[in-house]
Amino acid sequence: MDGTQALGKIFRKARKRQGLTQLALAAMLNIDQAIVSRVESSKMIPDFYTTQEWAKRLNCQDAVLFSFLGTDAPVVIQQMVETLSGVAGFISLIGVIT
Repeated sequence: MDGTQALGKIFRKARKRQGLTQLALAAMLNIDQAIVSRVESSKMIPDFYTTQEWAKRLNCQDAVLFSFLGTDAPVVIQQMVETLSGVAGFISLIGVIT
């Protein structure tokens, strides 16, 4: 299953779990109901901002993250945290941030 298919299934399941219609979700996201339908049927993937808002509104951020990162998500997240900590330490060291 590719990312588009996984995302569509995650969003459809989360929407139904919350008892929302496609039209109600579309209104919450300020998008057309046809977009909700196309995403849920794996015919399109929304842009990053819309995906982020959609996952937030349906409280399925973790499922979306895991669908894109796969089973390595915890490792990738830890590496990101370590990288960002290193960057913050370096910036602090050179005095950009006090």
